[in-house]
Amino acid sequence: MSFLRNLDIIAFKEALFRVIKKHEILRTVFKEDDEKNIRQFITPSEEFKFSIGCDDFSGHSDKEFLLEEEIQQTAGFVFNLFKGPLFKAKIIRIDREHHTLLFVIHHIISDAWSLQLLVEEISSTYNSILKKEAILPSSKLDIQYKEYSYWLKHQIESNVITNTYWMKELQGHLKPLQLKYDYLQETISEDQDSKIEFILNPAVNSAIKKIAKKLNVTEFTFHLAAFFSFLHLQTEQSDIILGVPFAGRVHANLEDQLGYYVNLLPIRIKLQQDENFDSIIRLVQDKLSKAFEHQMYPIDLILRDLEFERGDRGTNFINTGFTWNELAQDEFSINENLKVKAQSVATAQVKYDLWVISNGSHFTLEYRKEAFSSATIELFVERYLVFLEEVSKDIEQEIAAYSFKIQREKELEASRINIEINF
Repeated sequence: MSFLRNLDIIAFKEALFRVIKKHEILRTVFKEDDEKNIRQFITPSEEFKFSIGCDDFSGHSDKEFLLEEEIQQTAGFVFNLFKGPLFKAKIIRIDREHHTLLFVIHHIISDAWSLQLLVEEISSTYNSILKKEAILPSSKLDIQYKEYSYWLKHQIESNVITNTYWMKELQGHLKPLQLKYDYLQETISEDQDSKIEFILNPAVNSAIKKIAKKLNVTEFTFHLAAFFSFLHLQTEQSDIILGVPFAGRVHANLEDQLGYYVNLLPIRIKLQQDENFDSIIRLVQDKLSKAFEHQMYPIDLILRDLEFERGDRGTNFINTGFTWNELAQDEFSINENLKVKAQSVATAQVKYDLWVISNGSHFTLEYRKEAFSSATIELFVERYLVFLEEVSKDIEQEIAAYSFKIQREKELEASRINIEINF
């Protein structure tokens, strides 16, 4: 996170400490209780030990190189769940009007919603400190994460929240999506990235927005239906399960909470090539609606209650997924004197084979580089963009009628036809 113009480091540190005091989840560690079970423990704010590191690179000619080294070192930081803290922060001075905050947090206490909320709270608290405003009683939380955790456990144990829907939805043979792997374990380049970013043509994006509005569905529903359909054509599989994260914040009191509330749920669609794409959109809309209704039952308990075929790495049947992410703002202002540019850094380890993250216009495709070559992924992305353009023109065709072939594939196919005619 880059701060441009005037950053008051002392005020920023104080803002972060106030947010830490407010949210118990930031003072969480995990220890064995008297019965040798691992439990969450909260360190009292007055006993919590945390310091924000500071470095000054302004006098170095190679400060960009030093910063990149520091970013990679911070991103790879190994947390101690038993000692904590489960996050790390460091401020780097690049020059008088440019500072960079390096911040990494363990996923066990945070999700994407939490990170956005954390940025908002630090920003507003920072401004309050600069204005010398008092801490308002309303800044205290009505509940903390531990109360939510206890409530959810009680709801499940008392059968208020059950697995009934998921056991019915996921009955039958379950197996991971069979993608076309390269299996390059012996030939991976050390500098090969595990993600690729791309942008949807603005005209296509606009057309999709109009279709979604006309159908009274979300853009996410349209894109998820398109991804299901594209994977169906690519893999020739009809029964496809994708992982889709749900926020898990069904109560208003949870909206201002930090913590890991997200629940990764399996959305299952059975497709046939003679189905129209508009019917797939409606089917996906129905599945998402029902999943939303039953999103509180945790995925780990769903997996515990099921029998399924595991993947080649012993993983469960969710190896591919889609995340809709419209929360994050890359650039914003904390106040008139401080601009911020945020950028996330991908971790070296990718858990799933293929995973798309999108807000409708910008896409990130994360992939396991030991399973796919960069050429395979680039071709996948090119075909995906062609497919999205095709479905944005007409949603009433059968799935099999949509093309995903890129220009060079069409040219190669035409040359082969020409050779056959000449012979």
